[in-house]
Amino acid sequence: MKGLLIKDLKLIKKQNRILAITALLCAWFFITDRDASAISAYIAAMVSIIAVGTVNYDEFDNGMGFLFTFPISRRSYVLEKYVFGILLMAVVCIAGSALVFAQAMLKHKPYDAATGFTALLVPVITMSLILSVSLPIQLKYGAENSRAVLLLVGVCAAVIIYGAQQMAKVFAIDFSGVKERIVQASITEVAVCICVLSVAMLGISYWISVMIMKGKQF
Repeated sequence: MKGLLIKDLKLIKKQNRILAITALLCAWFFITDRDASAISAYIAAMVSIIAVGTVNYDEFDNGMGFLFTFPISRRSYVLEKYVFGILLMAVVCIAGSALVFAQAMLKHKPYDAATGFTALLVPVITMSLILSVSLPIQLKYGAENSRAVLLLVGVCAAVIIYGAQQMAKVFAIDFSGVKERIVQASITEVAVCICVLSVAMLGISYWISVMIMKGKQF
């Protein structure tokens, strides 16, 4: 797995243009005093896309078939992608917390621990969601078809959410109590829920990805 991690890290280093654009946008958000959580979410989304994109490089020019001539199992290949994503998630979390602290120091404002903690949690749920959905689709459909599938998934999710809202109105279902409970939840409760949800999403996604890889032929 160490070799696969090094390979993906070198692949990311080659994407200098995307990394530079991300850094410039983050600097602009920082200078304009935007919410650090929004900056963390943006960084998390961009890094997740880059991480998932390593699968494209592996598949390019029958690279996947060549890759499995080495002593690498399909399960270990999938596991490495999730471990790589989690490692990047940790880096983004640290960066988000550092941004909150830097904003407080440079703007001469008191450091808000709750904001710093939020900057930790936002990348966790953002990257967990993107990795959980995108990696199985990427492994199943490849670089070209996966974009259309992801778009379809997004449209279906929006339709389901809208349909649920309309059904709640028709049947007069009141979710105000649930919303109030969420708003009143402590930061610890929110953190535990996000961690549990992220682990569940990544675990289910990993299992699906392993099944997909076992069924592929190269």
